[in-house]
Amino acid sequence: MSVDIFRSGSPGTDRIHLVWQADNGTNKYIHYSKCSNLSSYTLATSWSQVDDQTSPRYDTINSASGSSYYLYAPDIVVDSQGYPHALWYYQYSSTQEIRYRTSRNGFRRPQGLGCHLSHRCEDNDESGWTTSTTRFRSTSTAATRCTSRGP
Repeated sequence: MSVDIFRSGSPGTDRIHLVWQADNGTNKYIHYSKCSNLSSYTLATSWSQVDDQTSPRYDTINSASGSSYYLYAPDIVVDSQGYPHALWYYQYSSTQEIRYRTSRNGFRRPQGLGCHLSHRCEDNDESGWTTSTTRFRSTSTAATRCTSRGP
């Protein structure tokens, strides 16, 4: 689980953002939820999806079925305007990717990821989210040997 807090300067618009992994043995998920009422963060009614929908009170921003798929190590950061940016590790067989989603419309390319070999961006498939996938080398030293490529 990863958490980031957006501080707007006004308690009424501060937000807690969470991203976490879930696994029921066959299905793997990366979930996201935000809390819009920090004074009542322990109440379920304070939590919602990125677009404020409440059924369920979280977004599934990635899912995979099968024992060969792995989704893990989610992380989240909120930018200065309050938009969440989530990253996680995806693996299937020899495919290894860092996946990225943001709710910031029009933002198409993640910045500052360091090393990547190819980059793919998709339209929103979950209300309010934009998806991006970055593939990287599977060797453990790859991240220290390669440099960022342009858009």
